[in-house]
Amino acid sequence: MYYRDFSNHYETLGVARDSTVVQIKKAYKRLSIKLHPDKNSDSETATEDFQKLNEAHSILSNLETRTEYNELYDLHIQESLRVPKAKDCKRKREEDSELEMQERLRRTRANMNNKKARDEWQEPEVEPEVGSETDSETEPEITSRPRCNPRKNGLWAPYFYPDCRVVGDSY
Repeated sequence: MYYRDFSNHYETLGVARDSTVVQIKKAYKRLSIKLHPDKNSDSETATEDFQKLNEAHSILSNLETRTEYNELYDLHIQESLRVPKAKDCKRKREEDSELEMQERLRRTRANMNNKKARDEWQEPEVEPEVGSETDSETEPEITSRPRCNPRKNGLWAPYFYPDCRVVGDSY
């Protein structure tokens, strides 16, 4: 039975799943009197309703068919709970991907605007004039320090070269 074609026999008889055979028989008798096509002749679906009632009674009154039906019923419940979630997840994924795309577009536009603003408003670097005070003060200090070549395989760090001084250090 596919879950779309599944008919809930417990609901048809109006009994709980854990009801006994006696309770199922009572519910069947009560509903068969009410839904019988001879008593309910003005209804167009009376025959179909009565046939569904007979099918539900025949399946639920036999213990073997009832256990098979209960297994199918459990699968149907799991499937009916799973399918709407899957549809919601797919819809949510589509909404999320659309929102992500809009967010990426917004960020790209903002980065372009920021880059234009930086290019437009950035202060140009001013090179110090030759012969100024600051240039003459720093020149002897730089040339008097020992030169250290950075390591080729890693990042250069001053603690690798204890004889080198970092600008701003004073001994």
